[in-house]
Amino acid sequence: MQWRFLQLFRTDSRFRFYLFAASGVWIYLILRAVFIPLVHDEASTFFHYIHIKQFLPYLAHWDANNHILNSGLSILFYRIFGSAEWSLRLANLLFFPVYAWYIFQLGFFLKNTYLQTLFRFVFLLMHGLVEFMALSRGYGMGMALLTAMVYQFLSYKNSHALNHLLDALIYGVLGITANLNLLISFLLCISWLGLIVFTDGYSKKYTRLGLIFFFGLIPVIGASLIAFELKKQGLLYYGAADGFWRISVQSLFKLLFGHAHIAFDIAIVAGFLFVCLGLIFLVLRQGLFQSINNTHVVFPLFFIIGLTAVYIQNKWMGVNLPEDRTGLHLFIYLVAAIFFLTDYLSFSVHRLWAWIALPFVWFPIHFFLHLNLSYSTLWKNEHLPEFFYLTVTKDIKPDGQYATLGGYHIQNMIWYYYNYRHNGNGPMMCSEDYPTWYYDYLLLNPLERQLPDTINYKLLLEDKYSGIGLYKRNQAVSRIHDTTLIFSS
Repeated sequence: MQWRFLQLFRTDSRFRFYLFAASGVWIYLILRAVFIPLVHDEASTFFHYIHIKQFLPYLAHWDANNHILNSGLSILFYRIFGSAEWSLRLANLLFFPVYAWYIFQLGFFLKNTYLQTLFRFVFLLMHGLVEFMALSRGYGMGMALLTAMVYQFLSYKNSHALNHLLDALIYGVLGITANLNLLISFLLCISWLGLIVFTDGYSKKYTRLGLIFFFGLIPVIGASLIAFELKKQGLLYYGAADGFWRISVQSLFKLLFGHAHIAFDIAIVAGFLFVCLGLIFLVLRQGLFQSINNTHVVFPLFFIIGLTAVYIQNKWMGVNLPEDRTGLHLFIYLVAAIFFLTDYLSFSVHRLWAWIALPFVWFPIHFFLHLNLSYSTLWKNEHLPEFFYLTVTKDIKPDGQYATLGGYHIQNMIWYYYNYRHNGNGPMMCSEDYPTWYYDYLLLNPLERQLPDTINYKLLLEDKYSGIGLYKRNQAVSRIHDTTLIFSS
């Protein structure tokens, strides 16, 4: 890889420009990792896995929040650098160069140079995707590893070189430890690799089949057991049992773009139809067996089989439909499938077909419109900056009376993180009875801020991004200490 990098740097001006752009995006993500407040899921990962330094399934707390690779690497950086936001996010930041490199490499499988360039910059400047690489979650590193796995898989299809087979397996295994939602993708990958090896005349094919078994199938079985245990304990809670369009499609657009719109609905239907019809055209034109060996069918098949797997899991196994980020990989497949089928049509039918991909220019435009170092566009409504916490701790009078704080449950883990960072100097947050009106301080979401009971409170702060308001009670509620409590030794 190092030799390939140096060769491209010396000979390819487009790579040098891409490298400059990717470096700029990486610097931007580093700054976001430093300045963006933690979101709820990150804080939950910190307390459940990183802080207690336990992340291995069957030993750690059972929850779908545990993205194993992210938790494990974050524990390492927590030990070295402490609990600052950037330290908890460092693991994902280090995967961005992997992502950027393999996005560029995947572009070489497209024959049309215009589509190559557009493909690379669409995925490099997809804000809702790359933003995950500045958060302590498994989705960012998962997308990087998925990209690497697909590249190595395509390379093996073309060359049958052992190193590409091993790399595809390694990246795939790491991918499912980062994001369990990639399990079907990895299963499809090793099945396809197995088919290629089995039908190959290579004399040592059984050795390669053994590698696929030990480094592919066995990890898939292990990951499946973890998934079944999560389902058994009712922890595959994200998503819903029905309502695919609302839950899986529109929620993803809200995550990526901040809102749903009829134009997005039309675009996704048009994209789906284009992929289905384009794939049928390719198969009819080349024949079934020849088309399977065509690299242009890989992303369309990953998308269609992945979508079919979602349906089967939902209807036959009772698994919830994916919601927003848990279906991100399917959206990546769809976009890539459109590029690859457009590329096929542009050289096999007419070059004007390449212009079908032009609307994807919207992604780089959207990226620059949403540049910020203030909030996560993925969880904008949950944004809770640290100055809320500091305002409360400064406002509390040192008279021996504990202040009380009420707020929405999504904000409590973030508040506890600030409390941990500041040695527990602030009040604990109560969220079970939110919203009630006897707390000294209240964190209110925009909807609850309209309630008439706020007349008893004074607004101290308002977050302009989430609309959350920090309120202080005009007159403190009198409290009597319960002297009847006897604590066990």
